[in-house]
Amino acid sequence: MPLKVEDVLEFQVDVCARCAGVWFDDGELTKLSKSGWADMDSTEDRFVPSIEPSMADRMRPCPVCRTGMDAFRYLYSSPVILDSCPECLGIWVEDGELRQMILALGDSQSQPVNPALESQLKVIELEDQHLERITNSNGFVRAMRLFSLRRPFVR
Repeated sequence: MPLKVEDVLEFQVDVCARCAGVWFDDGELTKLSKSGWADMDSTEDRFVPSIEPSMADRMRPCPVCRTGMDAFRYLYSSPVILDSCPECLGIWVEDGELRQMILALGDSQSQPVNPALESQLKVIELEDQHLERITNSNGFVRAMRLFSLRRPFVR
């Protein structure tokens, strides 16, 4: 069924009128979580399903590129299972799962963090920042090379 574009906070998301599932394009869910989950709780009530989802719906294709989606656990260990497209990297959130995500996030923040895991996460974060700097630097170097190639030689 075609999805309907809806405004949620300052974002636009795609919503299924039948099952009230929400499609988040690549990066939208992350941006939304950074803007504040409190407002998302009210979003859950805004979309009401007209049918009851079935387990057969779990094998749905991506609404954007029609690729089969992969299931994954939100926050790795929460009971919330989301669907993600391996091609376009969007995420499908079924009716009720936004609220469950908020609860799972609250639970994970209230529990103590394993120091070894925390240091591993810090290393991963630093590696990610390093790779981003390298990518930006390489882009700058390429741009300067192109600029120098296009300029006429002046004596």
